[in-house]
Amino acid sequence: MKINLFFKRSVLLVIIIFGFNFVSCAKANKEVKDEKKSVQEVSSEAPVKATESKGPQAIDFSLEMTDGKMFRLFENLDKPILVNYWATWCPPCVREFPDLEEMYAKYKDRMNFIAVNSGENKNTIESFMNKHKYKIPVAMDSSSSVGRMYQISGIPTTFIVATDGSMVYGHVGMMTNAQMTQAIEDALK
Repeated sequence: MKINLFFKRSVLLVIIIFGFNFVSCAKANKEVKDEKKSVQEVSSEAPVKATESKGPQAIDFSLEMTDGKMFRLFENLDKPILVNYWATWCPPCVREFPDLEEMYAKYKDRMNFIAVNSGENKNTIESFMNKHKYKIPVAMDSSSSVGRMYQISGIPTTFIVATDGSMVYGHVGMMTNAQMTQAIEDALK
């Protein structure tokens, strides 16, 4: 009887852990007190293009990219932009990345893309990118300040910002190729 109960509990625990990793990698939101201003914080400047919004306004941010250049969201609104918030330690993020890379290759002439890495260092990110030969641009949110600013509680998280700075799409959790294609096509209409 004890063995049967132990077996049932063990199986249930494995299912819960596997299910959690399969659906999303959640991160606890921590309140940060007196966080110093950095290049990773919200900008108080208005969006580059001010037109009638389709949805809530995105919050501008600036981050260093793995190539050493600076990325600023509102400076990249010449086309809609897909932002994917991810980490190399997150199994759904890793499984989603080939589709994200495919979307980048297919749509980069019509849409901007940025993969914002959550809390990892440049060596870890570059090792992952080089191992898989990914080309999508990556910004480093080493202190996770952008994640907190956008109140991201689970990764991967993907959102699309229109050229007017409005958020036209958002998804928490791993996306399929079909979901990404549909979201991009809808944003490009």
